[in-house]
Amino acid sequence: MAEKVDMGHGKSKKSSFCTPTSENRQISRTRLRQPFKSPVLKSDKSSEGCDEPQGTYIDVLKEKIAKIDQEIDELGIEYSEDELQIHIDKLHEYNEIKDTGQLLLGKIAEIEGKTTKMMYEEYGLDIED
Repeated sequence: MAEKVDMGHGKSKKSSFCTPTSENRQISRTRLRQPFKSPVLKSDKSSEGCDEPQGTYIDVLKEKIAKIDQEIDELGIEYSEDELQIHIDKLHEYNEIKDTGQLLLGKIAEIEGKTTKMMYEEYGLDIED
């Protein structure tokens, strides 16, 4: 259960949540009428006297970009797109052959009145393969 909280009005409340009162609304109105404080202005003011740290930060970012570009080039040399496409084509072919084999095993199992699992065991095949 929520504990009693003194809201500073000399009255005790049962919880820390309260309904809007004229005092609470007055506080909200004064907060809303304050000028907008833009975060952009703060960053502009902070960078006026600090040209050197920003320059070093840019240099660090340029070094990171150069390292990433180098990694991309190394990966491009290591794995060519043609080689990748060959592997993808072989994988598609394998999956088509496997699907055909499973279809044939299913048909044979149906003809012999067995389950597919029984057929896998009979032919020495791994059910997870």
